[in-house]
Amino acid sequence: MIINNGINEETILHVWNWSFKTIKENIKEIVNAGYTWIQISPVQGTKDKSLVVKDWWMLYQPINFKIGNFQLGSREEFIGMCAEAHRYGLKVMVDVILNHMANRGGGNDSNFPHETVESFIRDDINFWHERKKVEDWDDRWQVTHWCIGLPDLNTSNHMLQDIIIDFLNDVIECGADGLRFDAAKHIELPEDPGGSDFWPRVIGALKNKERLLLYGEVLQCGASNYEKYIKYMRLSAEGYSYAIRKTVGYKSEKNINNAKEYQVPYGVNGSNLVTWIESHDDYASDIEKSFELSQWQIKMGWAIIASRSESIPLFFNRPKGKIWLEGTIGEAGNDFWKSSEIVAINKFRLKMKGEKENIITLGNNLMIVERGNKGVIMINIGGHYDINIYTNLKDGIYKDKISDKLFYVRDGRLNGTVEEGRISIIYHELEEDFIEKDIYYLRDNKVFFTNPLRWDKARVYIYKEGNYKSTELSPWPGREMYREGENLYSYPIEDYWISGRVIFTNGNTQIPEFAKEGLPILKNK
Repeated sequence: MIINNGINEETILHVWNWSFKTIKENIKEIVNAGYTWIQISPVQGTKDKSLVVKDWWMLYQPINFKIGNFQLGSREEFIGMCAEAHRYGLKVMVDVILNHMANRGGGNDSNFPHETVESFIRDDINFWHERKKVEDWDDRWQVTHWCIGLPDLNTSNHMLQDIIIDFLNDVIECGADGLRFDAAKHIELPEDPGGSDFWPRVIGALKNKERLLLYGEVLQCGASNYEKYIKYMRLSAEGYSYAIRKTVGYKSEKNINNAKEYQVPYGVNGSNLVTWIESHDDYASDIEKSFELSQWQIKMGWAIIASRSESIPLFFNRPKGKIWLEGTIGEAGNDFWKSSEIVAINKFRLKMKGEKENIITLGNNLMIVERGNKGVIMINIGGHYDINIYTNLKDGIYKDKISDKLFYVRDGRLNGTVEEGRISIIYHELEEDFIEKDIYYLRDNKVFFTNPLRWDKARVYIYKEGNYKSTELSPWPGREMYREGENLYSYPIEDYWISGRVIFTNGNTQIPEFAKEGLPILKNK
């Protein structure tokens, strides 16, 4: 398995219900939007041919352990999709169903396999657990040996395990780079009552397992034995997703401090987790845990989880319909996954590769996530903030990647304004970023300005502070500068003004920012 090294730069787009063909057509755009992984829906055969999104659950009721179904496409299309993904450096996570098979109906029939389940599995009594529905969710035996509304496989059986191993290795050989284990909580651990060697034996038999990213759906309610799964896989972070939704005010008062802790037992840390604002179950289940989340709430939640260094964030792509579960299986969902602010957040994450996190909260509304000395993301869920805090960023002037507003770092303190309900992202990026000494300089009694914001014209306002009053070279907004070359302007000054201060402007924007002190003309180079 991929080692948990404490810092992750992976970002997963959950292409829920997308067909292999649809995925293949969108791979370049997915990569350009800053995602490094896709998680696809289950590839196993299904009991029906419905393409209505409200029947999404069919994909989680397989009839076999083979690649290909009516909804998503064939084995050959899966192979082609994986190859195209790898051509662009995108990795593929496959959702696999190993705990149960398709049921034959409601009521007591939910405990029995559907007639379309492959006969050699359906008719072998040794492949099935007792046909009894879980009654006590705090009873670990029941949680792992009885049914959850679906016929429960006897995962301790080695013949069945071998079928599963062959299937998983076929998925890997066809191009999968990772696996999500659906309902992993319901497959017994060796130390459980009635435990088995399923997890060590199956995972131990996977090909190229040292390069695989594995994570399991282990819901934290009831008898989960949550922390004991981490020796085999990363884990879903259901408790944290609930905390994130509360953070952004979903059916709760907004409070940014809810997002600081991962809400996991002792012994589990961020590097063991895959996080999200909502999963497909949160969105699509009958209780509709997250359906009423607004795009603003999703965006702010994404900024929180995608900016953190240890866990791996997953962005769930909702169906494109405006009504709950409206749409067609096989089609791409809505376009919010590639909106400008989501992409800016993703690119921040990629730029912060290898940098540890430092989380600062101001009151209940502002979270600042600092990544080493390379970048900062500021997430404001309420109120106006003029910040002045210590930072590890290098001294200089930084441009917000979302709004183009300027932030200033001087003597190790970060200054700037974060507007209510907004996200600000700052980091230095190659020569496009501008450190203060590179913005302007004095040479031969000329002030030179390098125009980092690429204004069409530049003006210079020069003033000098005295004991009793200030003097200015000319009234605001100053004098128009002379173009010396591409993005280089100058203005001549007399010796008197060399000890003064300067503000550059195009009439709308200025450096330094409004209400900030001008920059000293004479400075150390």
